[in-house]
Amino acid sequence: MIEVAVVLQEAIEEYFTIHEEDEIKLDKLDTTEWSTLYEIKDFLALLKSTTKSLEGYGHTLDRVIPSMDYILAQFEKAKVQYANHDVLKNMVNSGWQKMDKYYSKTDESPAYPAAIILNPVRKEKYMDKYWKSSWAESAKDAVRKLWQDEYMPKNTQNTPQSTSQTTTNEFELWLGAIDTPEEVPDEYEAYLNEPKVFGYERPIEWWLQENQRKVYPNLSRMAIDILSIPAMSSDPERAFSAAKITLTDRRNKLSMEMIEYLECLKSWIGQEEWALDRDQCFTVKEEVLIGPEVVEQEEQSIESYF
Repeated sequence: MIEVAVVLQEAIEEYFTIHEEDEIKLDKLDTTEWSTLYEIKDFLALLKSTTKSLEGYGHTLDRVIPSMDYILAQFEKAKVQYANHDVLKNMVNSGWQKMDKYYSKTDESPAYPAAIILNPVRKEKYMDKYWKSSWAESAKDAVRKLWQDEYMPKNTQNTPQSTSQTTTNEFELWLGAIDTPEEVPDEYEAYLNEPKVFGYERPIEWWLQENQRKVYPNLSRMAIDILSIPAMSSDPERAFSAAKITLTDRRNKLSMEMIEYLECLKSWIGQEEWALDRDQCFTVKEEVLIGPEVVEQEEQSIESYF
C-alpha cells in the first residue's frame, strides 16, 4: 500500500486539491508526512528483501538466524538514526521489541545454531564473529549436546581381545601392553577443526557427497536432518496446495499413503523437470479435425514405453 501511495503521490495530491472543501482534507498528508512515508517504505524494503531471500526451494534453516541478525542490525541502526523522530522512534522501538521476542525463541531448539555450525562455510566462526561470547558458548554447548545425545556413536572405543592376567609368556604380556583401546575420533570435533569449505550455495549438497558420508558417517546424518528443514513454511504450504490439484473428483479414492508418495515425488522432481522428462519419454502426436475422422494419435503409448 505504501509503495502504491508513493507512486501515485501526484495523483493523490491532485485529488485533495480538487476536493479541498470536503471533509477528506483532514486526511491530506503534508510534506513532512510524505517524507516519513518514504523513509518507512525504504526501511520496510530491507525487511522484505530479507524475507524473500528465505522463501523457495533450497533455502534451509541455516539462513534463519543470519537473517534475524541482519534485521536486528537494521533496527539498531534505525534506533540511532530516528532517536529524535516523533513518529519513527516509537515505530522502530516497537519493531525491535517484536523481533527480539521471536529471536529469543530460537533458544528453545538447538536446530537453529546447529544449522549454522553444520554449514561448512560458516561453522562456529560465524557465532564467534557476530555474537556475544556468552551467547556463542551456550549455543555451541547445545549443538554439541544434540550431537552426543542423538547422533554420536555410544561406543567410542575399539575393544581389543583381553589378555590373560595370569600368563607368564613375555610375548603375550608385551602384545597385551601395546593392544590398548584406541579412542575413535569424534566426527564433530574433526569437522570443526577442518578449514571452512566454499563454493556451495546449498550446504546440504556438500554433506550429500560420497566423501563426506564416508568421513563423517554419523555427523552427515545429523547435517542432512537439520539442513533439510526449510527456512520458511512457504514451500511446505505449496505442497499442501498442490495436493488439492492431485486429489480431484476422479481420484477421490486415493489412499493417504499414495497422496503422500505423489506429493513427495512432485516436490523432489520439480514441475519443470517433470515436464522435460515427460516430453522426452513420450512422443504424442494429436490432430483434431472437424467431423468423424480419426487421425493417428500417440505414436508411442505410455503402455509400450513401460
